[in-house]
Amino acid sequence: MITKLCTCCKQVKPVEEFYTSGCKKADAVKHYKSWCKSCETVKLRLWRKSNPDLYKQQHIRNKERVNAKKATNPEYAAKLLQQKRDNSRKNFISGMLSRAAQRAKKYKVDFDLTKEDIIIPDKCPLLNVPFKLGVKHDYQLSPSIDRIDPLKGYTKDNIKIISTLANTMKNSATKEQLLEFSKHINQYLNDI
Repeated sequence: MITKLCTCCKQVKPVEEFYTSGCKKADAVKHYKSWCKSCETVKLRLWRKSNPDLYKQQHIRNKERVNAKKATNPEYAAKLLQQKRDNSRKNFISGMLSRAAQRAKKYKVDFDLTKEDIIIPDKCPLLNVPFKLGVKHDYQLSPSIDRIDPLKGYTKDNIKIISTLANTMKNSATKEQLLEFSKHINQYLNDI
């Protein structure tokens, strides 16, 4: 493992803990910044806080530059869209986990989940439809964390990932009501 000394915090860390600088060509020799990622993050936060107007102007300029490049380069636009989709899924899991932790704290139930415990299957196991990461009014097929036993907490052995729609249906009825519903729904739909 290759290591490097951070000139800010004076800790020796793996080079993966440092941002690269300079040439971005694949075959070029990598050069690393002198501050580790943690120290760079703190420095950037302080700069943003003390220079809000400059930060806003910089953000607007970068957005305009990216939009202009997307308009003239379809491959670049497609690459950014794919990155956004990949990040959306990753951030979606973080959001699910964060909201579950807040609910666990609010309702005083156990919580021992990590990102690795949130495995989203291709389809909702109860409705057999593909998941769709939705927002605002279009979220019924988004993945959600279901507590198998609602009296227990958000623990590894008590969760399943199901759609928001299935979770709402399940949470609105008792086990007996759900079983009764499942017995009669086919006949009901055939009578329509």
